[in-house]
Amino acid sequence: MQVVTKRYFERRRPGYGAQCRCRPFWEWLAMGLMAAVMALAVAACQHENAEQQVRSAIVQAADAARERDASALGRVLSADFVNPGQQLDRARLLGLLRLARLRGESVKVLVGPVDIEHRGKRMLARFTLTLGGGGGLIPRHLGVYRVESGWREEDGAWRCYNARWQKAL
Repeated sequence: MQVVTKRYFERRRPGYGAQCRCRPFWEWLAMGLMAAVMALAVAACQHENAEQQVRSAIVQAADAARERDASALGRVLSADFVNPGQQLDRARLLGLLRLARLRGESVKVLVGPVDIEHRGKRMLARFTLTLGGGGGLIPRHLGVYRVESGWREEDGAWRCYNARWQKAL
């Protein structure tokens, strides 16, 4: 029978003594938890990054409308953009903006807070939009609208593929 001493246990317990170079279980657990937290943080940053891109695209669309720049607005809209129920597709919307520029009319746009909802690989953005103008084509006080727009990623950029709006006031 072997005499059990303190030194015997020190050699047998992982992480103690000169002979064992194993990490204790709690160190492995801590490293695993840190790796999981870092992976979740990276995923959250990518999720947040996509939301920020959609918010930025909404601001770009508003700036393009203010400047009556149809090509800048066209970069934000998908090639198959449609406005269900009002028969306003991409070509008609860009044509309306070009006509406003040719006529020298001003376009006033104010975007309210944007709420984004993730739906798989797409996003749904809801916000209020205040529109106004300064001529015959676009009325001076057009109104406030509730907008619901669908966004998807195309070639590394988020583009609007549909939008619905309803007069709020």
